[in-house]
Amino acid sequence: MNSNLSMRRLINEYNQLEKNLIPGIFYFPNDENINECYFILSCEHSPYKGGEYYGIITIPHEYPHRSPSFKMLTPSGRFEPGKQICPELEGHPALTLVKYLIWLQSFMYEESNTLGSLDKNTVERQQLATTSHDFNKKNYKNWGRKKK
Repeated sequence: MNSNLSMRRLINEYNQLEKNLIPGIFYFPNDENINECYFILSCEHSPYKGGEYYGIITIPHEYPHRSPSFKMLTPSGRFEPGKQICPELEGHPALTLVKYLIWLQSFMYEESNTLGSLDKNTVERQQLATTSHDFNKKNYKNWGRKKK
């Protein structure tokens, strides 16, 4: 069970994001589990330009002292769908879910090999960006109701 401090922190982060939207980053909590939230990343640069990538963040009960874990659900060619992405980052109270997502968005452009990463070429990644919207509509119909 979350501590009251951790739960208040998550609620505050969710409320702040609704007031201060970040371009290319959208997230919202699972209505049934505060320790899980969904994210949608969009990217402005090739090979992901125009793509929209859905994923899940699992937030440990010790948050923010322990970092969340991430799974990308939309095929991108960079991360294996449904697999945890990279080793756990060290949790730090100054890091927020938004800061972790900014890190994840920028990590898509790196070519380092890590847990959950794939080595698809640029053309394959561009094709996946092009088909990402159709993939998401087919697989995540209910997510659209939350997106602003």
